[in-house]
Amino acid sequence: MNGFIRLTQLFFFLFVGLPLAISTIWYWYSIGSMNHEVNRYSETSEYDPRNDQIFARGSPIASHQYVTGHKEKNHYKESYRSLARASEIEARSISVTIPVEPKEFLKPGEALPSKENMDLFVSARSTPIGKRECALIEENLAQKCVVARSSTSSNRSGVYFVHLRLNYFQKAPFGTVSEKDELEFREAESKSMKDTRSSSFRGRDLLNLRRRYYNKIAKECDFLRRREGNCAITSARIASQIWSRKNQLQTTARAEFAFLK
Repeated sequence: MNGFIRLTQLFFFLFVGLPLAISTIWYWYSIGSMNHEVNRYSETSEYDPRNDQIFARGSPIASHQYVTGHKEKNHYKESYRSLARASEIEARSISVTIPVEPKEFLKPGEALPSKENMDLFVSARSTPIGKRECALIEENLAQKCVVARSSTSSNRSGVYFVHLRLNYFQKAPFGTVSEKDELEFREAESKSMKDTRSSSFRGRDLLNLRRRYYNKIAKECDFLRRREGNCAITSARIASQIWSRKNQLQTTARAEFAFLK
């Protein structure tokens, strides 16, 4: 009986105790090696700000340069992403909200659908509005424009709106960037533009108002380029809302710009 117990103890030591002891020793040895490696790296390495940039084809920032002021709470600012990825059309966008009337989508001799199908009808027929808006932007602000997103909605008064997100390449060149190693990323915002008219102010008149806003945004960037050396329109928003009780249509516009100093 004692011999059996001793044999069991030997078996347990060889196949359980010894491997566990070896594993434990190896674990603590590995932890010590890693700590030594981390300490050695911390002592010999230095932070290189050039590793904290976005380098993309077409970026105005050269590979030997680094930028300050481009992050917020340890994240890249969206405006900085828009500037650094200048060669990607998805990097910059304009948001537009346009009030529409279902009857403007009718073909000759066609009648309006029932109320229950009106939402579907407006959604299906609103696609050309995005292409038309892109053509408007390409007159002065954009070299190329594409419709990234298009959706529709309606308010309690039964007024329909088309919501667009348009991506674009800016028409005007970015400008001149200093050759110095360190650049400062700066931002500017246009003063909010506002226009209030009668709610009957629609169609061609409203389109011409947005045209003036797009041209004004482009000219504001031209002003910054002359003063600061360079400028990019990183985002813009134009929205029209209808206040039925006041019989008013209000259109607001604003834009954000970025430049390097």
